[in-house]
Amino acid sequence: MRNPARRSFFLSLIAGALTVVTVMPMFVVFVLSLNSGRYAFFPPHNPTLDGYRIILTDWTWRRAISETLLISAAAGLIAGGCGACLAWAQWRSQASLHATQILAVVVPSLLPPLVVALGFYLAFARLGWVPTRAVLIVAHATVSVSWSYLLSTLAFDRIDRQFLIVARSLGATEPQILLRVIVPLVFPSFLGVVIFCGILAANDVVLNVFLGSSQVDTLSRHVWMGLRFELSPETAAAAIVAGVVTVALVSVTATVVQRSLSVYSRS
Repeated sequence: MRNPARRSFFLSLIAGALTVVTVMPMFVVFVLSLNSGRYAFFPPHNPTLDGYRIILTDWTWRRAISETLLISAAAGLIAGGCGACLAWAQWRSQASLHATQILAVVVPSLLPPLVVALGFYLAFARLGWVPTRAVLIVAHATVSVSWSYLLSTLAFDRIDRQFLIVARSLGATEPQILLRVIVPLVFPSFLGVVIFCGILAANDVVLNVFLGSSQVDTLSRHVWMGLRFELSPETAAAAIVAGVVTVALVSVTATVVQRSLSVYSRS
């Protein structure tokens, strides 16, 4: 396995197999979205793109998409901000978290989603806060904050502390170092963390079903409620649109983070 050519071949083989496994289900769903009637058949009857037209023009689908964008963006920003602040505090103090502290941060993402959703529902239902956007945003942020902390820690660990020494020698204050040195270095990674946490919130089904309603109707909940009765071309089209948007966001984020890391390594 020391041969670089052989290693590259096996990596390409594994990447190709994962790509096929990922693309094949999306291809089947795309074919189902081409049906022209109320129900989705395979192969489709009278192929058409009406399913995509409906999800972009129908009021219920548009509301579900807007709710998803709003909730996922807010949850991503909150989770990314909390994780980045915790990682920055740990990096600045150069201290390691205790095992119980790490467990407190990581445990929300380790618990089954059903347990987290049920806990939030029982805690806030008696207060009359379910279903509300605020509770749903807080729930998604709580689950994603551990990922944000872990990814932000990797970003801060790449910062050379010599930059801070040079900045202090030039007379920079601590707020100036934070805003002009640290933030520009970690901002691309922070942006990637926010998008990643937002994607997790948008694709989550359990929290959206438990804590949502017809008034707080996200895209994943709307698709789930539709699948309880039938598989329509609109549902398949919505799944394809969500998958394409997710892949595009991940690709753009990975490119931005990779370029920022390459620039940092050259500096």
